[in-house]
Amino acid sequence: MRPWWILLVSGLVYTCAVVWATGALPAENVPLHFDATGTADRFGSRTEALLVLLFIGVPYQLADNYFPEDIARDTPLMEPRSVSAPGGILAAIGHRQVPFVECRHP
Repeated sequence: MRPWWILLVSGLVYTCAVVWATGALPAENVPLHFDATGTADRFGSRTEALLVLLFIGVPYQLADNYFPEDIARDTPLMEPRSVSAPGGILAAIGHRQVPFVECRHP
């Protein structure tokens, strides 16, 4: 069972994000959606952005992967979109896919 303070801190952080967004976002032309290249392709008002924040939540993880050019050349890895494949993208293009688990020790 989780300690109660983790839920309290999470709620406070979320509340702070909403309060910050209320003051920091412009009234109009707020980017609401981004394409695979990171370019905003849908804009809306501050109210719409806050509703998205409240109902969908705060993004908590962004990840980038880097591959040597000789591995990525002429494969879907070079396309400006998010790619995945069953069993791993490297295995799908003929390379050894090695699982990795990140562990953080105190």
